[in-house]
Amino acid sequence: MERKGFRAMVEHKLMKGDTLVVLKLDRLGRDNIDVQQTISLLLDRGISVHCLDLPTKDLSTSEGKLMLAMFAAFEKDCIRERTIEGQVRAKAQGKK
Repeated sequence: MERKGFRAMVEHKLMKGDTLVVLKLDRLGRDNIDVQQTISLLLDRGISVHCLDLPTKDLSTSEGKLMLAMFAAFEKDCIRERTIEGQVRAKAQGKK
C-alpha cells in the first residue's frame, strides 16, 4: 500500500464485488507478509483476488487460502537463503 498508484486504485477505484487480477503474487507486496496483508485488506473490502500464476487462481477460496498459508510457511526459509547468498556474494567481493 506504499505505492501511490496501487493505494489510489484500492481506495478509489475498486469496489465491493470487483475482482483484482494479478499475474504474480509479488505484484501485491514486497514480501510475503505484505502480500498477505494486502490480500486480507482486499478480501475484507469484498474484493476478490485472482493470481494467474498459481494453480488455484481465486485466493478467496479455501484452496487459495491454503496456498497462501503454504507460501507464508516458506517465507522464513527464503529470507534465510537470500541472506546467505548475499553474504557469500559480499565475501567474494571482499566486503565484510
